[in-house]
Amino acid sequence: KAPSREALFTLYKGEELTVLSHAKSFPGFPPKSLVLSLVDNERYLELRRFGLYTEGALLGILVALSIFGWYSYVANKDRAGLLYGIWISFSLFQILTLMSQDGSHFAEFMVNINERYIGVVTFVGLHFNIAAYGQITFYFLFASAYLQIARYFPKTQLLIYVLITYFLTHMLLTMSV
Repeated sequence: KAPSREALFTLYKGEELTVLSHAKSFPGFPPKSLVLSLVDNERYLELRRFGLYTEGALLGILVALSIFGWYSYVANKDRAGLLYGIWISFSLFQILTLMSQDGSHFAEFMVNINERYIGVVTFVGLHFNIAAYGQITFYFLFASAYLQIARYFPKTQLLIYVLITYFLTHMLLTMSV
């Protein structure tokens, strides 16, 4: 009997294993199916290491872009610089809350918010969704300010506002279910 959900054992060639499992469903999610998987631990750890390297590289790039964006705004005091800084900050926050094959590293390394729920939505999932919708919203706002779409293409600017309204409505509806 293994009390952990990640039992570690060695299975040699020609040996058989019988796995019996007892599962408890999360609140708000009725159980529909259960799939047990056996994973080669060495390969899993290598994949996890690669994921951490990739996430670290993305965070490094976004920290540099965020510093540049906020410096640009402070130096120039323009609307495009402000929206760029906000957009890149949302991107940084989204990478921090990114879910991978082994969970959210923000929740693992910085703040312990794993297994915490707001209704049926996990706290990490809520942060990720807010970051994702904030990123797409501020990207459209930044792009329209940088390209001065309102001045040269007012109908396109109206379409951008309609899209932003759609994204925010979609966020509210999907997060309230």
